[in-house]
Amino acid sequence: MAPFQDYQLKLAQALSIEMLETDSPTSVCLLGSSHARKMYEYLDAEGISNLTNLRLYYHDVHLPGQVEVGLIQRLIRQKNCTKFVVSVGQWPPGKRFRIHQGKGPTSFRDFYEQMARVLGHIHKVLPHVQVYARSINYNPLKALIGKCAPNDWRSPLIIDGYNAVLQHAVQELGSDNISYVDTNFTCMGCRQ
Repeated sequence: MAPFQDYQLKLAQALSIEMLETDSPTSVCLLGSSHARKMYEYLDAEGISNLTNLRLYYHDVHLPGQVEVGLIQRLIRQKNCTKFVVSVGQWPPGKRFRIHQGKGPTSFRDFYEQMARVLGHIHKVLPHVQVYARSINYNPLKALIGKCAPNDWRSPLIIDGYNAVLQHAVQELGSDNISYVDTNFTCMGCRQ
């Protein structure tokens, strides 16, 4: 643990609860898997809804193709969500997710095509819905990721590639209702 004792959280910008305050109640649906779920659980446990007009909901999705217009429409009706944070980049490069069957991670090109298709469809059918494509978080370099050859391809290099692809897909779309949000600034000592 000694090498990690001196780590300090350095934020690119100061965060405050006032930044999350809204004039009217706002419902945000977090779409993703474990990392999105943990974000939701943490914010919920900290009582974010009691401190702001922000209501959070979590919905489990693993792959880009699962973020469908019908799902978003259903969450709008059921949860009154007006904003969506989408994070579906852990499964495509992950080993245990059985979609690869020994073939390696989803290629950058395939990931781009999947995300461009999903985001483009949302933009076309639901132009009034605000969607934030959240960057993919880093993972601990355990044996599956760090060994040679890896059994799980979620290394920082691959995650950076997926994030570049995701950011490119959003920029190329040029939509007012779909934005890329880089949350990797919260990483302790990962980037200089």
